[in-house]
Amino acid sequence: MIVWDAITGQERLNFDVGTSAYSVALSPDGKWLAAGTAKGNLHIWNAATGQPERIIPKYTRSHIAFSSDSQRVAFAGNDSATHVRVCDVTTGKDVLVLKGHSGIVWRVCYSPDGTRIASASGDGTVKVWDASTGSELVTLREHNGLIDAVSFRPDGKQIATGGSDGTIKIWDATPLSD
Repeated sequence: MIVWDAITGQERLNFDVGTSAYSVALSPDGKWLAAGTAKGNLHIWNAATGQPERIIPKYTRSHIAFSSDSQRVAFAGNDSATHVRVCDVTTGKDVLVLKGHSGIVWRVCYSPDGTRIASASGDGTVKVWDASTGSELVTLREHNGLIDAVSFRPDGKQIATGGSDGTIKIWDATPLSD
């Protein structure tokens, strides 16, 4: 992976993952770059220097999401692609394991305030979790088939989902923020 200067078009940094990268994410504070690879690992680098910081094993080909404070990273683990793993970025240790989907988790995202995590699955559901306790807050079930897109509105008041059924749904998330 190469970081390019958007103004000059010059290469700034080169991150070697040694294989295909399936998903990448830059932390909100710009400190960390994460990439999930075909070899089943999540690599974390210092985004300013390009220095590798750690490798977190058991990553699957899912989306990667950083918490709003850049301290945690969420993804589906290949030990069970139906679970969402939430790891501490500095230690690489699991903080939460969110269990409840019966299909592969394809996308994860944090709410803008960092208090909730949404996970979209091949089981046709989106689950919203409390990001500090890991408790399931709600399951959204209006799609017919795989859901592979989920995102919070920037103010956290709505969640958008999209799936293989060709629909996009908008959900009211305000009851979930109390």
